[in-house]
Amino acid sequence: MPLHLPPPDDRLSGHTGYTRAHWEAMADHLLASVAPYATEGFSQYRLPGEPSISGTVSDGLEGYARTFLLAAFRIAGAQGDVAPELIERYASGLIAGTDPPATPSPGRR
Repeated sequence: MPLHLPPPDDRLSGHTGYTRAHWEAMADHLLASVAPYATEGFSQYRLPGEPSISGTVSDGLEGYARTFLLAAFRIAGAQGDVAPELIERYASGLIAGTDPPATPSPGRR
């Protein structure tokens, strides 16, 4: 997925040209880039690569937690004016990861 940034604005940001719109575009890109690695129910993000010594479940939870923090800042900074799919994805992840189902799931912690 390619990253599309708005043109630099040297008037608002004389050093980098990056404005809030640039950082929002970057956050949206990063959050969209991890979506294909979500487990069923979005309670974990299992990124490619060698698992840590803690294992894939712990790594998946870490992936969720770190991206949840970025999503929270993105949603709050925009006062909720973001793609509804972003909010729904993380809400679903919270439910899938914490709600006791009838049958245990590997994504639940």
